[in-house]
Amino acid sequence: MSAKNIHGKTLHSAFKLPVQHGSEPTYKELSSRTLQELRTVYRSVHTIVIDKISMVSSQTLLYIHRRLSAIKGNEDYFGGVNVILIGDFHQLKPSISNFERSKEYNEQQQNRLLENALEINAIHEFSTSDTVHDEDICNFIPIDDRNAGGLPNRLILSLSTRVMLIRNTATEHGLVNGALFCFVQHIEFDKNKPFRVYVRFDNNTIGRLFYDDGHHATIIEQVSQEFYYKGRSFIRTQFLITPAWASTIHKVQGITCDKIVLGLGKSVLAEGQSYVALSRVKSLNGLAIEPFDPTKIKTNQAVINFYSSISPLKTHTHN
Repeated sequence: MSAKNIHGKTLHSAFKLPVQHGSEPTYKELSSRTLQELRTVYRSVHTIVIDKISMVSSQTLLYIHRRLSAIKGNEDYFGGVNVILIGDFHQLKPSISNFERSKEYNEQQQNRLLENALEINAIHEFSTSDTVHDEDICNFIPIDDRNAGGLPNRLILSLSTRVMLIRNTATEHGLVNGALFCFVQHIEFDKNKPFRVYVRFDNNTIGRLFYDDGHHATIIEQVSQEFYYKGRSFIRTQFLITPAWASTIHKVQGITCDKIVLGLGKSVLAEGQSYVALSRVKSLNGLAIEPFDPTKIKTNQAVINFYSSISPLKTHTHN
């Protein structure tokens, strides 16, 4: 969301970097056509500013270097382009966190709303009921979304449910991983299967290209993702959204909220987690902390040493 707020681009969008859900991404060379397009875009670019650098891994920096070297035809660091890194290293490292606690809370909220809920599943029809319960088939349905390209096997929505995008789909229009919105009741079906939902984003500038005036909402369509599980290839079709009554601290890094209920308990393990969480809310009036363990507010000593070693910039004023 940070890139959208400053009218910038995400690194993956700007440099066509690989995104591989459920496993470590592998660097891929660009086609001749795409490479030429990027050469045209970056022909007059001599300096690139990367914000939120604490969220960028060393692997991603390596991929940016390789991409810029290919674009500029220059083997120097970052293809000879000046790269300015901006960020706060007191924030979280670029790592994948455990989503189970937020998923558990989201499921609790879903259960409260089941009276008006709509359950969306990928449905397979079999000739007999016995086939449905066949153990071999059940064994090949991943329980963990991360084993299925990040797409949920089961998705429950209801009117005004808080929802979040789980993948970048149109970064230039703000449809990025972490964008928050409310689910709107209307769903379109094709042959008794849902294929399109209408949502309303908190930021009304997001997704304007896909806005439907008739429903006063933005259109979200299903996608299909191929993944490998237990030695076999599968394709799952699902909406790239997830309930967002709760979210991990990693997930909200880079966005700002009006109201937050923050849990600073035993699940806060990483240095910088509390700092990131507390800095997401606009004012103290919108912050509630439950539970609160002051020992969970901690930072990385290496980061403290790094900032202590930097000489402060001298400011000059002119009359």
